[in-house]
Formats: sequence, C-alpha cells, structure tokens
Amino acid sequence: MAATKLDLNAVWDRSVRLMMANRELMLVIAGIFYFLPRVTFRLFVPPVEKALAQATSSEQAMAVFNAYSQQYWWQNLLLLVLQAAGIVAMLALFGDRSRPTVAAAMRRTGIYLLPTIGAVILFAIILSLASLTSALLGGLTGSLAVTRVLFLIMLPVIIYIATRLSLFAPVIAVDKVANPFRTLQESWQLTEGNGMKLLLYYVLLGIAFLVISWVFVQGIGLPLALLGPTPALVGGAILEGLTSAAFWIVLNASLAAIFQLLKRGPNPWPDYD
Repeated sequence: MAATKLDLNAVWDRSVRLMMANRELMLVIAGIFYFLPRVTFRLFVPPVEKALAQATSSEQAMAVFNAYSQQYWWQNLLLLVLQAAGIVAMLALFGDRSRPTVAAAMRRTGIYLLPTIGAVILFAIILSLASLTSALLGGLTGSLAVTRVLFLIMLPVIIYIATRLSLFAPVIAVDKVANPFRTLQESWQLTEGNGMKLLLYYVLLGIAFLVISWVFVQGIGLPLALLGPTPALVGGAILEGLTSAAFWIVLNASLAAIFQLLKRGPNPWPDYD
C-alpha cells in the first residue's frame, strides 16, 4: 500500500481544530501537568544556566552540571514523569473520537504512563546508539577532529531517525498500544515517505515558538525584573509555566493531527469538528 502523502497545511489546520474543539479540557490538563509543575519547579529549583555561567572552562562546566544533576535529580525526574503523563492525557483527549472527560484521560494516563516511559527510554537508547557509532569509529582513529567530523555526518541520520519515531506517543495514547517496541515500529511505518515533511514541520514549529516565546518573555520579563528579585522570580516562573504549557499544547495537537491524517486519511472524523 502506498504511503499517505502528508499535507503540512492540513496538519496545522487539523491541529487548530483539535485545540478549539477541546479547549476547556485541554486547558485543565495543561494546567495540571505542565503549568503548575513548571511554575513550582522554577520557584524551588534554581536554573542550571546560572550555575554554568560561573564556570570558566569546559571541565568546570561539566563538574557544575554533574553537581547540579546529583542535587536536583529527583525534581527533574518528577517533572519529566509529569510531562510524560500530560502527553498521554492530552493525546487521549485530542485523538479519541469519543472526547473523553478529564477523569477518563487521567485513567488512560495511569494505564499507559509506564509504556510511555519505556518507549521514551527505548527512543533515547536508539538515538544514543546512533550517536555512539560516530564516537566509536572516531575512537578507532584516535583523532578528535575525525570524531567530530563523523558526528556531524551522523547528526542528520540521528535527526531523521528521531523524526520517523516521533509518533510513538499517539500510538500509545490513541491506539492503546502498550508494547514500546511495537509503538516505535508503528511510528516508523506510519511516517514512511513523509520523514522530510515532518522534519520541516517540526523545525518551522520550533522556530515560531522560539520567536514568539522570546518576544513574550522579553516584553513582560524585563519590566518584572525592575520590580525587584521576588516579583522577577514569581513572574518569571509564571511566564515559564505559560510558555511550557503553550508549547506542549501545540506539540501534542500537532502529533495528534499528524497521526490522524497519516492513519485515517485527510478527513478522518468529519463529525468531530
């Protein structure tokens, strides 16, 4: 069977429709799993960038980063788990034709959170193996320059693999597939023939988000900084929570839209809109 050709305009249009059709429950889920955790995290865990800014060498920077990771490992882990749970809940909301309630989305999160974490770990292992290939080949030559060149050659391959495997989350949350290996396999099959289009969409989405969030943060964050350290800290945490929630909402809606269009065609659920 020929691969479905993805229309990026249809992806964005579908993403917006999904967000508009589910906006009330979407905001509740975003608040629970993205906004509140990110605000709490920023209020009680100092940003690693401040510690790294004091480093004067790459060795010192690595030592600072390791110390930071050891001190705040469980807070970072908890934040990642909450984000993974939010992905499952929001994709269940966007991708299920029955429009589940928040409680139903939460129940599905409880069932499929561990498979999602397993798929993320497997995803990371695959990308790490691809990265280690260049390091091992470069190590055989004994030349750091050759290792760097090989990594630069391998980098497009790593990005392409990540793009082809990027739909594992909707496979879990929407199709209720609990096997991490199968979720990655299905993502690879679904994205056949559309890898470059997907990569272009992700790049454009990332650039747009960075520009908009920079303008948003600079426009509000700088005036807050003039009010003193406490307003700057609280206001900065709220801004970070809002931008984090907005990012995950748009990304999850995009993943759900891509999944629907590739698996069910250009007009999957005409009565859903």
